[in-house]
Amino acid sequence: MRSRGFDPSTIQEARTAYERGLMADQLIVRIEAAFHDVVLGDGIGLSEGQGMDDYADAAARATLREDDEKEDWKHAA
Repeated sequence: MRSRGFDPSTIQEARTAYERGLMADQLIVRIEAAFHDVVLGDGIGLSEGQGMDDYADAAARATLREDDEKEDWKHAA
């Protein structure tokens, strides 16, 4: 970057962003490992939980629950 005329503060900002990206990648790996075998079971998923927050009735919550991911949380929308 220096050879292309960027000033030191721009180079440092790019370096910091790069390091944060590496830290984020490491965090993703740790989260995936921690929740690797977790399944919803009888719990409340994101869609159903949002329905509850919005005071949805039982029928609407049942529909939302059907849309919740139950096996692989990484594929939840």
